Amino acid sequence: MRIAINWFVWLCFCLSPAWVFASQKEIVRFALLVGNNAGNKLDRPLRYAERDVQRLHNTLKDLGGFAPRRTRVLLGKDDNQLTKAIEQIEQQIKQLRKTSPKQPTMLLFYYSGHADTKAMHLGRTPVAFTWIRARLKRSSAQVKVGIFDTCQSAQMIRKKGARRTNKQVKLPPQISNLTTEGEAIITSSGKGEDSHELERLKGSIFTHYLISGLRGAADANADTKVTLNEVYNYAYQHTITHTLFLSSGIQHPSFRNELRGHGQLILTHPRKSFAQLHFGKQLDGTYYILNKHKRTLAAELIKKKGAYQVLGLHQGQYIVIRRGQRNYHVQNVILSKGQRARVQNNKMEVLSYGSSASKGIGRILPIPERPQSTMQTALYASLGIVGFGLLSTGALYGFGYQQYAQAEQSLKNSRRDAKAEQNSASLLTGGHAALGVTAAAGATAVLFYMLDQQQAAKTPIQLTPQLASNPKRTPLITFVHTK
Repeated sequence: MRIAINWFVWLCFCLSPAWVFASQKEIVRFALLVGNNAGNKLDRPLRYAERDVQRLHNTLKDLGGFAPRRTRVLLGKDDNQLTKAIEQIEQQIKQLRKTSPKQPTMLLFYYSGHADTKAMHLGRTPVAFTWIRARLKRSSAQVKVGIFDTCQSAQMIRKKGARRTNKQVKLPPQISNLTTEGEAIITSSGKGEDSHELERLKGSIFTHYLISGLRGAADANADTKVTLNEVYNYAYQHTITHTLFLSSGIQHPSFRNELRGHGQLILTHPRKSFAQLHFGKQLDGTYYILNKHKRTLAAELIKKKGAYQVLGLHQGQYIVIRRGQRNYHVQNVILSKGQRARVQNNKMEVLSYGSSASKGIGRILPIPERPQSTMQTALYASLGIVGFGLLSTGALYGFGYQQYAQAEQSLKNSRRDAKAEQNSASLLTGGHAALGVTAAAGATAVLFYMLDQQQAAKTPIQLTPQLASNPKRTPLITFVHTK
Protein backbone atom coordinates (compact mmCIF):
# COMPACT_ATOMS: atom_id res chain seq x y z
CA MET A 1 0.00 0.00 0.00
CA ARG A 2 2.81 2.45 0.94
CA ILE A 3 4.60 1.68 -2.33
CA ALA A 4 1.43 2.40 -4.31
CA ILE A 5 0.97 5.74 -2.54
CA ASN A 6 4.58 6.71 -3.22
CA TRP A 7 4.17 5.87 -6.90
CA PHE A 8 0.94 7.90 -7.03
CA VAL A 9 2.60 10.93 -5.42
CA TRP A 10 5.56 10.67 -7.80
CA LEU A 11 3.21 10.46 -10.78
CA CYS A 12 1.26 13.55 -9.66
CA PHE A 13 4.52 15.45 -9.23
CA CYS A 14 5.65 14.54 -12.73
CA LEU A 15 2.36 15.76 -14.18
CA SER A 16 2.16 18.92 -12.06
CA PRO A 17 2.53 22.43 -13.55
CA ALA A 18 5.71 22.94 -11.50
CA TRP A 19 7.39 20.02 -13.21
CA VAL A 20 6.17 21.17 -16.59
CA PHE A 21 7.59 24.63 -15.88
CA ALA A 22 10.93 23.20 -14.80
CA SER A 23 11.20 21.23 -18.00
CA GLN A 24 10.57 24.24 -20.24
CA LYS A 25 13.49 25.95 -21.90
CA GLU A 26 14.10 29.48 -20.70
CA ILE A 27 13.68 32.13 -23.38
CA VAL A 28 16.95 33.61 -24.64
CA ARG A 29 16.74 37.39 -24.70
CA PHE A 30 18.51 39.80 -27.03
CA ALA A 31 18.35 43.60 -26.85
CA LEU A 32 19.41 46.58 -28.92
CA LEU A 33 19.13 49.84 -26.97
CA VAL A 34 19.68 53.11 -28.86
CA GLY A 35 19.88 56.64 -27.48
CA ASN A 36 20.77 59.92 -29.15
CA ASN A 37 20.75 63.32 -27.47
CA ALA A 38 21.84 65.37 -30.47
CA GLY A 39 19.13 64.86 -33.08
CA ASN A 40 19.57 66.70 -36.37
CA LYS A 41 20.80 70.28 -36.86
CA LEU A 42 17.29 71.68 -36.34
CA ASP A 43 16.63 69.80 -33.07
CA ARG A 44 17.28 71.24 -29.66
CA PRO A 45 19.66 68.74 -28.02
CA LEU A 46 18.13 66.50 -25.38
CA ARG A 47 19.81 65.97 -22.03
CA TYR A 48 18.73 62.55 -20.89
CA ALA A 49 17.91 60.28 -23.86
CA GLU A 50 21.24 58.49 -23.60
CA ARG A 51 20.99 58.34 -19.81
CA ASP A 52 17.57 56.69 -20.15
CA VAL A 53 19.16 54.00 -22.31
CA GLN A 54 21.79 53.30 -19.66
CA ARG A 55 19.17 53.08 -16.90
CA LEU A 56 17.01 50.72 -18.96
CA HIS A 57 20.06 48.60 -19.78
CA ASN A 58 20.86 48.18 -16.08
CA THR A 59 17.25 47.26 -15.33
CA LEU A 60 17.02 44.64 -18.09
CA LYS A 61 20.40 43.19 -17.14
CA ASP A 62 19.55 42.95 -13.44
CA LEU A 63 15.93 41.82 -13.63
CA GLY A 64 15.17 40.68 -17.17
CA GLY A 65 17.83 38.09 -17.92
CA PHE A 66 19.37 40.12 -20.76
CA ALA A 67 22.98 38.92 -20.80
CA PRO A 68 25.66 41.52 -21.70
CA ARG A 69 26.95 39.38 -24.58
CA ARG A 70 23.48 39.46 -26.18
CA THR A 71 22.88 43.18 -25.62
CA ARG A 72 24.04 46.10 -27.74
CA VAL A 73 23.96 49.68 -26.43
CA LEU A 74 24.40 52.53 -28.94
CA LEU A 75 24.80 56.06 -27.58
CA GLY A 76 25.08 58.96 -30.01
CA LYS A 77 25.76 56.67 -32.98
CA ASP A 78 24.67 57.00 -36.62
CA ASP A 79 22.68 54.79 -39.02
CA ASN A 80 25.71 52.80 -40.17
CA GLN A 81 26.51 51.71 -36.63
CA LEU A 82 22.83 50.93 -36.03
CA THR A 83 22.72 48.72 -39.13
CA LYS A 84 25.91 46.96 -38.06
CA ALA A 85 24.52 46.30 -34.55
CA ILE A 86 21.26 44.90 -35.97
CA GLU A 87 23.20 42.56 -38.26
CA GLN A 88 25.40 41.38 -35.40
CA ILE A 89 22.43 40.57 -33.18
CA GLU A 90 20.61 38.89 -36.04
CA GLN A 91 23.65 36.72 -36.68
CA GLN A 92 23.67 35.69 -33.02
CA ILE A 93 19.98 34.79 -33.15
CA LYS A 94 20.38 32.76 -36.35
CA GLN A 95 23.33 30.89 -34.90
CA LEU A 96 21.33 30.01 -31.78
CA ARG A 97 18.31 28.93 -33.84
CA LYS A 98 20.61 26.76 -35.95
CA THR A 99 22.16 24.96 -32.99
CA SER A 100 18.94 24.87 -30.91
CA PRO A 101 15.92 25.04 -33.25
CA LYS A 102 13.41 24.68 -30.41
CA GLN A 103 15.02 27.34 -28.22
CA PRO A 104 12.60 30.30 -27.81
CA THR A 105 14.15 33.71 -28.50
CA MET A 106 13.15 37.32 -28.03
CA LEU A 107 14.52 40.58 -29.44
CA LEU A 108 13.81 43.89 -27.66
CA PHE A 109 14.54 47.16 -29.48
CA TYR A 110 14.42 50.48 -27.62
CA TYR A 111 15.01 53.98 -28.97
CA SER A 112 15.09 57.29 -27.11
CA GLY A 113 15.74 60.50 -29.00
CA HIS A 114 14.38 62.98 -31.53
CA ALA A 115 12.16 62.02 -34.47
CA ASP A 116 9.68 63.44 -36.94
CA THR A 117 6.63 61.85 -38.58
CA LYS A 118 8.80 59.69 -40.84
CA ALA A 119 12.12 58.96 -39.20
CA MET A 120 14.24 58.80 -36.08
CA HIS A 121 17.06 61.34 -35.88
CA LEU A 122 20.37 59.63 -35.16
CA GLY A 123 22.46 62.77 -35.19
CA ARG A 124 22.31 64.15 -38.73
CA THR A 125 21.22 60.78 -40.09
CA PRO A 126 17.50 59.97 -40.37
CA VAL A 127 16.41 56.36 -39.92
CA ALA A 128 12.95 55.73 -41.36
CA PHE A 129 10.31 54.16 -39.11
CA THR A 130 9.36 51.89 -42.02
CA TRP A 131 12.94 50.62 -42.24
CA ILE A 132 13.31 49.78 -38.55
CA ARG A 133 9.81 48.23 -38.50
CA ALA A 134 10.74 46.01 -41.47
CA ARG A 135 14.00 44.94 -39.81
CA LEU A 136 12.15 43.99 -36.65
CA LYS A 137 9.56 42.01 -38.60
CA ARG A 138 12.26 40.12 -40.55
CA SER A 139 14.20 39.19 -37.42
CA SER A 140 14.65 35.47 -36.76
CA ALA A 141 13.65 35.96 -33.13
CA GLN A 142 10.43 34.26 -32.09
CA VAL A 143 9.16 37.40 -30.37
CA LYS A 144 10.01 40.99 -31.28
CA VAL A 145 9.28 43.90 -28.95
CA GLY A 146 9.87 47.51 -29.99
CA ILE A 147 9.71 50.43 -27.55
CA PHE A 148 10.00 53.97 -28.94
CA ASP A 149 10.31 56.97 -26.64
CA THR A 150 10.23 59.83 -29.12
CA CYS A 151 7.95 62.44 -30.63
CA GLN A 152 5.61 61.22 -33.36
CA SER A 153 6.39 57.63 -32.32
CA ALA A 154 2.81 56.56 -33.05
CA GLN A 155 3.94 56.37 -36.69
CA MET A 156 5.36 52.97 -35.75
CA ILE A 157 1.79 51.74 -35.29
CA ARG A 158 -0.40 51.19 -38.33
CA LYS A 159 -4.05 50.18 -38.20
CA LYS A 160 -3.84 47.64 -41.02
CA GLY A 161 -3.62 44.10 -39.68
CA ALA A 162 -3.00 45.21 -36.12
CA ARG A 163 -4.76 46.13 -32.95
CA ARG A 164 -3.93 49.70 -31.96
CA THR A 165 -5.01 51.04 -28.61
CA ASN A 166 -4.35 54.02 -26.37
CA LYS A 167 -6.27 52.36 -23.56
CA GLN A 168 -5.27 49.75 -21.03
CA VAL A 169 -5.03 46.29 -22.52
CA LYS A 170 -6.19 43.00 -21.06
CA LEU A 171 -4.41 39.88 -22.19
CA PRO A 172 -4.86 36.23 -21.07
CA PRO A 173 -3.28 35.20 -17.76
CA GLN A 174 0.49 34.98 -18.12
CA ILE A 175 2.25 31.63 -18.20
CA SER A 176 5.87 30.94 -17.44
CA ASN A 177 6.89 29.21 -20.66
CA LEU A 178 6.87 31.12 -23.93
CA THR A 179 4.45 29.72 -26.52
CA THR A 180 3.96 33.12 -28.16
CA GLU A 181 5.38 34.55 -31.35
CA GLY A 182 5.04 37.73 -33.37
CA GLU A 183 5.73 41.35 -32.53
CA ALA A 184 4.55 44.07 -30.18
CA ILE A 185 5.22 47.81 -30.39
CA ILE A 186 4.93 50.31 -27.54
CA THR A 187 5.24 54.02 -28.25
CA SER A 188 5.56 56.88 -25.79
CA SER A 189 3.14 59.21 -27.58
CA GLY A 190 0.09 59.25 -29.82
CA LYS A 191 -0.33 60.62 -33.32
CA GLY A 192 0.87 64.23 -33.59
CA GLU A 193 2.01 64.31 -29.95
CA ASP A 194 5.35 65.25 -28.41
CA SER A 195 7.21 63.16 -25.87
CA HIS A 196 8.77 64.98 -22.92
CA GLU A 197 11.76 64.73 -20.65
CA LEU A 198 11.86 66.56 -17.32
CA GLU A 199 14.76 68.10 -15.48
CA ARG A 200 13.18 67.03 -12.20
CA LEU A 201 13.23 63.37 -13.25
CA LYS A 202 16.60 63.59 -14.99
CA GLY A 203 14.98 61.66 -17.83
CA SER A 204 11.92 61.22 -19.98
CA ILE A 205 8.50 60.89 -18.37
CA PHE A 206 7.56 57.73 -20.27
CA THR A 207 10.86 55.91 -19.68
CA HIS A 208 10.81 56.90 -16.00
CA TYR A 209 7.55 55.03 -15.53
CA LEU A 210 8.65 52.23 -17.85
CA ILE A 211 11.69 51.55 -15.66
CA SER A 212 9.72 51.96 -12.41
CA GLY A 213 7.22 49.45 -13.78
CA LEU A 214 9.90 46.96 -14.82
CA ARG A 215 11.46 47.18 -11.36
CA GLY A 216 8.19 45.98 -9.84
CA ALA A 217 5.80 48.93 -9.61
CA ALA A 218 3.77 47.53 -12.52
CA ASP A 219 3.27 44.11 -10.90
CA ALA A 220 -0.53 44.41 -10.72
CA ASN A 221 -1.26 40.83 -9.61
CA ALA A 222 1.64 40.69 -7.12
CA ASP A 223 3.15 37.52 -8.59
CA THR A 224 6.66 39.11 -8.57
CA LYS A 225 6.75 39.02 -12.38
CA VAL A 226 6.21 42.02 -14.66
CA THR A 227 4.62 41.27 -18.01
CA LEU A 228 4.50 43.28 -21.21
CA ASN A 229 0.92 44.42 -20.79
CA GLU A 230 1.43 45.18 -17.07
CA VAL A 231 4.30 47.55 -17.76
CA TYR A 232 2.42 49.17 -20.64
CA ASN A 233 -0.67 49.75 -18.48
CA TYR A 234 1.47 51.25 -15.73
CA ALA A 235 3.42 53.54 -18.06
CA TYR A 236 0.20 54.53 -19.87
CA GLN A 237 -1.63 55.59 -16.71
CA HIS A 238 1.20 57.54 -15.13
CA THR A 239 2.51 59.19 -18.30
CA ILE A 240 -0.94 60.65 -18.98
CA THR A 241 -1.32 61.76 -15.35
CA HIS A 242 2.11 63.41 -15.34
CA THR A 243 1.58 65.27 -18.64
CA LEU A 244 -2.00 66.30 -17.94
CA PHE A 245 -1.08 69.87 -16.97
CA LEU A 246 1.85 70.45 -19.32
CA SER A 247 1.34 73.38 -21.68
CA SER A 248 3.03 71.36 -24.43
CA GLY A 249 0.22 68.82 -24.36
CA ILE A 250 -0.83 65.44 -22.97
CA GLN A 251 1.23 62.41 -23.95
CA HIS A 252 -0.72 59.20 -24.72
CA PRO A 253 1.41 56.04 -24.96
CA SER A 254 0.16 53.52 -27.52
CA PHE A 255 0.36 49.76 -27.90
CA ARG A 256 0.25 47.54 -30.95
CA ASN A 257 -0.08 43.83 -30.27
CA GLU A 258 0.56 41.23 -32.95
CA LEU A 259 1.63 38.47 -30.59
CA ARG A 260 0.04 35.13 -31.38
CA GLY A 261 -0.21 32.17 -29.04
CA HIS A 262 -0.98 31.62 -25.38
CA GLY A 263 -0.19 33.76 -22.39
CA GLN A 264 1.69 36.95 -21.75
CA LEU A 265 5.34 37.81 -22.15
CA ILE A 266 7.27 38.19 -18.89
CA LEU A 267 9.83 40.98 -19.11
CA THR A 268 11.34 41.15 -15.62
CA HIS A 269 11.50 39.28 -12.30
CA PRO A 270 11.98 41.90 -9.54
CA ARG A 271 12.95 39.19 -7.04
CA LYS A 272 16.07 38.48 -9.10
CA SER A 273 17.49 41.89 -8.24
CA PHE A 274 20.72 42.29 -6.26
CA ALA A 275 18.68 44.11 -3.61
CA GLN A 276 14.94 44.15 -2.96
CA LEU A 277 12.53 46.51 -1.30
CA HIS A 278 9.37 44.77 -0.06
CA PHE A 279 6.01 46.45 0.49
CA GLY A 280 3.60 44.46 2.68
CA LYS A 281 -0.12 43.96 2.06
CA GLN A 282 -1.09 46.47 4.76
CA LEU A 283 0.66 49.39 3.06
CA ASP A 284 -1.33 51.84 0.96
CA GLY A 285 -0.50 55.06 -0.91
CA THR A 286 2.05 56.57 -3.27
CA TYR A 287 5.68 55.86 -2.43
CA TYR A 288 8.71 57.73 -3.80
CA ILE A 289 12.06 55.94 -3.55
CA LEU A 290 14.97 58.41 -3.62
CA ASN A 291 18.60 57.46 -4.06
CA LYS A 292 20.24 59.23 -1.13
CA HIS A 293 23.67 59.78 -2.68
CA LYS A 294 22.68 60.46 -6.29
CA ARG A 295 19.74 62.57 -5.05
CA THR A 296 17.53 61.27 -7.83
CA LEU A 297 14.17 59.53 -7.95
CA ALA A 298 14.91 55.81 -8.35
CA ALA A 299 11.31 54.57 -8.58
CA GLU A 300 7.69 55.49 -7.93
CA LEU A 301 5.08 53.04 -6.64
CA ILE A 302 1.30 53.36 -6.35
CA LYS A 303 0.60 50.78 -3.65
CA LYS A 304 -2.89 49.38 -3.06
CA LYS A 305 -3.82 47.77 0.21
CA GLY A 306 -4.02 43.98 0.07
CA ALA A 307 -1.31 43.55 -2.58
CA TYR A 308 2.25 42.48 -1.80
CA GLN A 309 4.82 44.14 -4.05
CA VAL A 310 8.58 43.96 -4.53
CA LEU A 311 10.87 46.55 -6.13
CA GLY A 312 14.23 45.45 -7.48
CA LEU A 313 16.95 48.05 -6.88
CA HIS A 314 20.71 48.44 -6.91
CA GLN A 315 22.54 48.25 -3.61
CA GLY A 316 22.82 51.60 -1.88
CA GLN A 317 21.10 53.99 0.51
CA TYR A 318 17.52 55.00 -0.20
CA ILE A 319 14.87 57.20 1.36
CA VAL A 320 11.28 56.00 1.06
CA ILE A 321 8.69 58.78 1.22
CA ARG A 322 4.93 58.38 1.39
CA ARG A 323 2.89 61.53 0.93
CA GLY A 324 -0.17 61.74 3.14
CA GLN A 325 -2.92 64.32 3.58
CA ARG A 326 -1.03 66.26 6.24
CA ASN A 327 2.31 64.53 6.70
CA TYR A 328 5.30 62.93 5.09
CA HIS A 329 6.11 59.40 6.18
CA VAL A 330 9.83 58.75 5.76
CA GLN A 331 11.99 55.65 6.14
CA ASN A 332 15.73 55.38 5.54
CA VAL A 333 16.78 52.08 3.95
CA ILE A 334 20.24 50.65 3.34
CA LEU A 335 20.31 47.87 0.75
CA SER A 336 23.32 45.60 0.46
CA LYS A 337 23.91 43.03 -2.24
CA GLY A 338 21.47 40.16 -1.85
CA GLN A 339 19.61 41.92 0.97
CA ARG A 340 15.88 42.33 1.36
CA ALA A 341 14.43 45.28 3.23
CA ARG A 342 10.83 45.95 4.21
CA VAL A 343 8.97 49.21 4.22
CA GLN A 344 7.03 49.32 7.49
CA ASN A 345 4.68 51.93 8.89
CA ASN A 346 6.10 51.62 12.40
CA LYS A 347 9.58 52.42 11.09
CA MET A 348 8.55 55.54 9.18
CA GLU A 349 9.19 58.94 10.72
CA VAL A 350 6.24 61.32 10.46
CA LEU A 351 7.01 64.86 9.34
CA SER A 352 4.45 67.59 8.80
CA TYR A 353 4.42 69.54 5.55
CA GLY A 354 4.72 72.76 7.51
CA SER A 355 7.89 71.73 9.33
CA SER A 356 9.36 70.31 6.13
CA ALA A 357 8.67 73.54 4.28
CA SER A 358 10.06 75.76 7.02
CA LYS A 359 13.22 73.72 7.42
CA GLY A 360 13.59 72.89 3.73
CA ILE A 361 13.54 69.50 2.05
CA GLY A 362 16.92 68.94 3.65
CA ARG A 363 14.95 67.84 6.73
CA ILE A 364 14.14 64.71 4.73
CA LEU A 365 16.92 64.49 2.17
CA PRO A 366 19.99 66.50 3.25
CA ILE A 367 20.99 68.50 0.19
CA PRO A 368 23.92 70.86 0.63
CA GLU A 369 23.87 74.13 -1.23
CA ARG A 370 25.75 74.04 -4.48
CA PRO A 371 29.25 75.38 -3.77
CA GLN A 372 30.30 78.47 -5.66
CA SER A 373 32.13 77.32 -8.77
CA THR A 374 35.09 78.93 -10.52
CA MET A 375 32.74 79.99 -13.31
CA GLN A 376 30.47 81.75 -10.83
CA THR A 377 33.46 83.58 -9.31
CA ALA A 378 34.60 84.68 -12.76
CA LEU A 379 31.05 85.70 -13.62
CA TYR A 380 30.71 87.86 -10.53
CA ALA A 381 34.12 89.44 -11.21
CA SER A 382 33.11 90.20 -14.80
CA LEU A 383 29.84 91.73 -13.64
CA GLY A 384 31.77 93.85 -11.16
CA ILE A 385 34.02 95.12 -13.94
CA VAL A 386 30.94 95.85 -16.06
CA GLY A 387 29.39 97.88 -13.26
CA PHE A 388 32.59 99.81 -12.56
CA GLY A 389 33.12 100.31 -16.30
CA LEU A 390 29.66 101.76 -16.79
CA LEU A 391 30.20 104.23 -13.93
CA SER A 392 33.65 105.16 -15.23
CA THR A 393 32.41 105.55 -18.80
CA GLY A 394 29.59 107.81 -17.67
CA ALA A 395 31.89 109.94 -15.52
CA LEU A 396 34.60 110.28 -18.20
CA TYR A 397 32.11 111.15 -20.94
CA GLY A 398 30.34 113.59 -18.60
CA PHE A 399 33.50 115.46 -17.60
CA GLY A 400 34.89 115.24 -21.15
CA TYR A 401 31.84 116.87 -22.72
CA GLN A 402 31.86 119.47 -19.95
CA GLN A 403 35.46 120.44 -20.86
CA TYR A 404 34.54 120.31 -24.56
CA ALA A 405 31.65 122.73 -23.96
CA GLN A 406 34.00 125.02 -22.01
CA ALA A 407 36.50 125.04 -24.90
CA GLU A 408 33.74 125.77 -27.43
CA GLN A 409 32.50 128.65 -25.30
CA SER A 410 36.02 130.10 -25.17
CA LEU A 411 36.25 130.05 -28.98
CA LYS A 412 32.96 131.91 -29.23
CA ASN A 413 34.43 134.54 -26.92
CA SER A 414 37.38 134.93 -29.32
CA ARG A 415 39.85 133.29 -27.01
CA ARG A 416 41.15 129.73 -27.02
CA ASP A 417 41.25 127.58 -23.86
CA ALA A 418 43.99 125.07 -24.72
CA LYS A 419 43.81 123.40 -21.31
CA ALA A 420 40.07 122.71 -21.66
CA GLU A 421 40.62 121.29 -25.15
CA GLN A 422 43.38 119.00 -23.87
CA ASN A 423 41.32 117.85 -20.89
CA SER A 424 38.32 117.22 -23.13
CA ALA A 425 40.36 115.08 -25.55
CA SER A 426 41.93 113.07 -22.71
CA LEU A 427 38.62 112.47 -20.92
CA LEU A 428 36.76 111.44 -24.09
CA THR A 429 39.60 109.07 -25.04
CA GLY A 430 39.39 107.57 -21.57
CA GLY A 431 35.63 107.24 -21.99
CA HIS A 432 36.08 105.35 -25.26
CA ALA A 433 38.58 103.01 -23.61
CA ALA A 434 36.32 102.44 -20.61
CA LEU A 435 33.40 101.66 -22.92
CA GLY A 436 35.51 99.08 -24.79
CA VAL A 437 36.59 97.43 -21.53
CA THR A 438 32.96 97.39 -20.32
CA ALA A 439 31.76 95.76 -23.54
CA ALA A 440 34.50 93.12 -23.31
CA ALA A 441 33.65 92.43 -19.67
CA GLY A 442 29.98 92.09 -20.59
CA ALA A 443 30.76 89.54 -23.31
CA THR A 444 32.98 87.66 -20.86
CA ALA A 445 30.20 87.66 -18.26
CA VAL A 446 27.78 86.13 -20.80
CA LEU A 447 30.34 83.43 -21.63
CA PHE A 448 30.94 82.58 -17.97
CA TYR A 449 27.17 82.49 -17.37
CA MET A 450 26.67 79.96 -20.20
CA LEU A 451 29.53 77.80 -18.92
CA ASP A 452 28.12 77.91 -15.40
CA GLN A 453 24.68 76.84 -16.67
CA GLN A 454 26.24 73.88 -18.46
CA GLN A 455 28.03 72.90 -15.28
CA ALA A 456 24.83 73.28 -13.25
CA ALA A 457 22.95 71.05 -15.72
CA LYS A 458 25.29 68.20 -14.79
CA THR A 459 24.46 68.60 -11.10
CA PRO A 460 21.65 66.31 -9.79
CA ILE A 461 18.33 68.11 -9.55
CA GLN A 462 17.43 69.29 -6.07
CA LEU A 463 13.98 68.93 -4.61
CA THR A 464 12.53 72.28 -3.59
CA PRO A 465 10.79 73.18 -0.32
CA GLN A 466 7.72 74.29 -2.29
CA LEU A 467 6.97 70.66 -3.11
CA ALA A 468 6.74 69.93 0.57
CA SER A 469 4.32 72.71 1.38
CA ASN A 470 1.33 71.36 -0.54
CA PRO A 471 0.77 67.61 -1.05
CA LYS A 472 -1.86 68.19 -3.74
CA ARG A 473 0.22 70.59 -5.77
CA THR A 474 1.41 69.55 -9.21
CA PRO A 475 5.20 68.96 -9.03
CA LEU A 476 7.29 71.92 -10.10
CA ILE A 477 8.87 71.49 -13.51
CA THR A 478 12.03 73.48 -14.05
CA PHE A 479 12.60 72.41 -17.67
CA VAL A 480 10.47 70.51 -20.15
CA HIS A 481 12.21 69.24 -23.27
CA THR A 482 10.25 67.75 -26.17
CA LYS A 483 11.59 65.09 -28.47
